[in-house]
Amino acid sequence: MISLSWYGWYIISGARFGYFIDATFDHSWNDWNTPVNPAGDRADNDLHTVPFGEFQTAYKIAELSELSSADSIGLRAKFLRMISLSVNDMQAALKVVEKLKSNYTVQAGIKNFQTYKIIDGGPINELIILLGFTDYIGYGKSEHLQEDIAAIENSLKLKVVTGIVSETLLFQPAMSLLKH
Repeated sequence: MISLSWYGWYIISGARFGYFIDATFDHSWNDWNTPVNPAGDRADNDLHTVPFGEFQTAYKIAELSELSSADSIGLRAKFLRMISLSVNDMQAALKVVEKLKSNYTVQAGIKNFQTYKIIDGGPINELIILLGFTDYIGYGKSEHLQEDIAAIENSLKLKVVTGIVSETLLFQPAMSLLKH
């Protein structure tokens, strides 16, 4: 049986305002071959989830470690800006995200930059970027995201990003279970 950490957030901006998101990270595919206690997990969900919410969706994502900060401590940041990028060429889009990561982490000083690609349960031509911030002053460093992406595409002579959705998540420590 594997031990899972769970992170919880409320979406506080965007079309899904008010939705609760929970997620677990940092697992290998092999970890899922040994499930958590199914009966205990079901009982916990029946007690703590089902009475309070309506399950909307689930998907699997894979971290792109070379396009992410060294650790996932940023997942505990007060605010996460969740950017969903729809792309028409995944390999070219990764070059854009690589440059965006460099610009944001080196030049703008954004410490928490996590990149994931959707594997299942959603559009597989989509990347998810999580930017972690302790306050809105830091958050403001990503204010010109759309323009920043367009400038990078122009400099690389690419046009791969076909859509951008940005939502803000507010971390909920009391609704998270952190094992590490």
